[in-house]
Amino acid sequence: VGFALAWAAVNLPPAIRGVRGAYFAKTVEPEELSRVGNLASCAGLFGGFMGPLTSVAVNKVVGSEADYDDWFNAFTASASISLGLFVVCLVGLAVTLDAPKKKNSDSNRSFAYDQKSKENRICERCDRELSPEEMTLLQPLCDKCFRRRCERCNRPFSNEELEKQLENQTALCDGCWDNFGGPDKSWKKFRLEVLVSFCVLSMLLELGMNAAVIATFQPLAVGHFRWGNNAIAAVNFMGAGLSVVISLTMAYLRLAERVQMALAASLYFFGVLLYVMPPLSEWRLVVGLMLGIKAQILFMAPFTAIFSRLIGGMRVTNNLSTCLCLAPAIGAAIGTCLAPAFVRVAGTPSSLLAVVPSALGLGFIIVRWQWLNQGNEQRRPT
Repeated sequence: VGFALAWAAVNLPPAIRGVRGAYFAKTVEPEELSRVGNLASCAGLFGGFMGPLTSVAVNKVVGSEADYDDWFNAFTASASISLGLFVVCLVGLAVTLDAPKKKNSDSNRSFAYDQKSKENRICERCDRELSPEEMTLLQPLCDKCFRRRCERCNRPFSNEELEKQLENQTALCDGCWDNFGGPDKSWKKFRLEVLVSFCVLSMLLELGMNAAVIATFQPLAVGHFRWGNNAIAAVNFMGAGLSVVISLTMAYLRLAERVQMALAASLYFFGVLLYVMPPLSEWRLVVGLMLGIKAQILFMAPFTAIFSRLIGGMRVTNNLSTCLCLAPAIGAAIGTCLAPAFVRVAGTPSSLLAVVPSALGLGFIIVRWQWLNQGNEQRRPT
């Protein structure tokens, strides 16, 4: 039980991708979201590249698998290294991340302000000096921190709409709010549709991959093919290295987001199919695992980029991004719970059932192909 709880705690930090997604949506140009996401994933994968090397080195220096009767062994040494790295990351984030600016809580505040006041010559959110054009406007905020025109139709906000923007910055006029997703489909309805669709899609892909591949690889490799720790570490090392190369390649090629997402979903599907296809084969297990790891890396960057475009960067919140990034984690958890059943039927036709979730996810992308490009079609210059 203690090990299970510790393992859950160790796997909790990747939820920070939700915060990262919201930060990128607000600070990165829409056409650069996927590339920046790939570069961020590549940086993170460096740890995955070094982890297996560290594991092998610790086994050589501290002791082999046979030394687990001692309190200090290869396992506790590796766990101590992980703990130290987590602490370093915590301190680094605490030092480098800026505290959020507090919003003005005075609901009765007038739009008018004294332009001669030095305080009001500075944007109250980003502390940037206001330009002469911005100083002629009603609110002491720069254009980047506070939009004064509708993001979709480019119409200037009325005073009433500006008041609403102070409370809830959606960058939408009343007309675009009411018809954001089409006639009589408001922003809230469209947001719910996009969020549910993307969450279900990511859950399906991760459910199939974890039920059939990720969670079953080590039991099958060790129990059926008699692999040792070094062989598994070598596969992880190779997978991490290939992931770095693929992430850099995708960032260089700058493929359209929906093309990259469809490619990743195809890797999910074919990775699971190759892995579970009877009879059991050692090389197909390795190739299926590699395809699955690559699919997970390729998928998240365009996935979050398309979500941000559909919703709109100004309207992506930490809550939305966290829900989006928790969905694949929930799918992975469900898949892991189903993994023992697939270990028992591995190598039989019954194991092909694991392909169904990935097939459904790929089918969704194909059916909604035009819809996934809606964020590009609706963007207008401001």
